[in-house]
Amino acid sequence: MKPFHHLLLGILLYPLFSISLFEIIGYLQPDLADNLKISLTSSFLFLALFIHSFILFRRRERHFRKKYEKLAIMSRIFVNRFSELDPQKIRKIAEQFETIFDYDVKNDIEIDVEEKLLKEANIIDYLRDRIFTRVKEAILTVNDIPNQNRAGGKTAEAERAQEKIVMIREAVKENRIDMYLQPLVKLPHRKRVSYELFSRLTAADGKLLKPAEYIKICEEHRLVSVLDNYLLFRGIQILKHKKTDPSLSFFVNMSRHTFMDRNFMDQFIEFLAINKSIGERLFFEIAYQDFIETKETLVPLLKKMEQLGFKFALDQVPVEKFDVKSLKELNFQYVKLKITELRAMIKTDPDHQKWHQLKTAIHQNGAKIIAEHVETEEELVDANELGIEFGQGYFFGEPSLNYRRFDKESLQ
Repeated sequence: MKPFHHLLLGILLYPLFSISLFEIIGYLQPDLADNLKISLTSSFLFLALFIHSFILFRRRERHFRKKYEKLAIMSRIFVNRFSELDPQKIRKIAEQFETIFDYDVKNDIEIDVEEKLLKEANIIDYLRDRIFTRVKEAILTVNDIPNQNRAGGKTAEAERAQEKIVMIREAVKENRIDMYLQPLVKLPHRKRVSYELFSRLTAADGKLLKPAEYIKICEEHRLVSVLDNYLLFRGIQILKHKKTDPSLSFFVNMSRHTFMDRNFMDQFIEFLAINKSIGERLFFEIAYQDFIETKETLVPLLKKMEQLGFKFALDQVPVEKFDVKSLKELNFQYVKLKITELRAMIKTDPDHQKWHQLKTAIHQNGAKIIAEHVETEEELVDANELGIEFGQGYFFGEPSLNYRRFDKESLQ
């Protein structure tokens, strides 16, 4: 028998016990019986009031439990729908919260869940449409690229250039944009602590196009921002996924073209401001040359992002020409240096004085060093001897395909 059943049984037996007690005492002591009757009646009323309050409490408790169980289920559905990049479904789910929470419960918990979800859905809708619009614009742009080389020559170099243009046009048109992840490790133990996201184009025959084959052309025709936007969204999906290790962070390399797109960035920043846990695990990589050339307009935006908790890394840093003072412009968490350039520097500096000065200056500005493009055992040994904290490169792991493409039907 449950405790609640014991309580009900006690309520039923209490009046019978009281009546029997009144009869016995009334027979023995009539005056005492009247006083006792008043006392027992008061206690019975008090007990009845207590039982009534207890029953209401239990009903309210079950009411809240059902509401929060539904809330948990809807939250899980929301995350799953988010990973499908379908804002219509997200908005529909968010609107269902209006049927889950009645007015009284909203006032009790003092939170408007559906309003937050609808706001997220609207931002997701905008960002997603923005990306797809960019893809369509990119398709029109690459359609304008001539199939024939403008020089009109029939040299082997001209034919190869023509083939690359055609491959890039078809890859963007068919939405063959893939996302790859490459690990970053903590040295010297080689423990994986983060991943960098890369976008890659795939030819019709399944051949993976190397960045050198298309980056320059993409920059000339303003297609880089399409790749950046794609990476940002895929990175968000990974971070939102419930199976993602919360200790892992992700690096996303963004071009200055994306940072300068204020409409996109304003909406993106607003979305990450709602989901601060994502911003804390996402590092934006900025190419050193891009930062130097556009820092007057770029730094104010980056500082605004920094105030919201976003973090940054400086990429493609030239070892010999690196101006460490540039680190004072922004609170960079990481600086990426090519291991080949570091090895070349220490060969001309046996005492490693230049390296120690560079390392000390970087650390004094609050940044850590990542040795990138580590591909051999010898390069790893040199990185460890130089006391570099992190490493990245094919030696630790090649970029692996781990993505789901945009739904092609959404691009129609």
